Amino acid sequence: MGPRALSDGTLRFLALVTMQMDPEAGRVLCMEEPENGIHPDRIPAMVRLLRDYAVDPELAIGADNPLRQVIVNSHSPELLKQLDVPEILFVEAVDGPDGRWAEVGPIAATGNWRGEAGSIPLSRLEAVLGGAPMSAALRDRQLTLGGGTSW
Repeated sequence: MGPRALSDGTLRFLALVTMQMDPEAGRVLCMEEPENGIHPDRIPAMVRLLRDYAVDPELAIGADNPLRQVIVNSHSPELLKQLDVPEILFVEAVDGPDGRWAEVGPIAATGNWRGEAGSIPLSRLEAVLGGAPMSAALRDRQLTLGGGTSW
């Protein structure tokens, strides 16, 4: 069976596994919509694979923990539900009198190491995603909204 018999999602998944096994693999991995072509039930496995590829900041850098960063762009509520609040940066195009720019900020949550400066309320992320039930997924991670308000 050749690679043409495999779906794009399966090929992407296999490429990630191969890269993870290579200690010399690149330092930054950028992916646009990694969930494309992947069955929704396999999205958690994809996110685990991306986390495993990235450096674990709690451990020393070494052969078992190479210095790698993963940057993902996605509009998928299913992918976002798998992430912790500090892993999300909200990006939105803004049209103004001086032109168009991108507004970027972390999601407002107590304990988010990204801080409160320029933070985006969770409700704004939910609105952009069409009311996706982000709150329930994030509540499971026992986070609190900025300002100390508990879920």
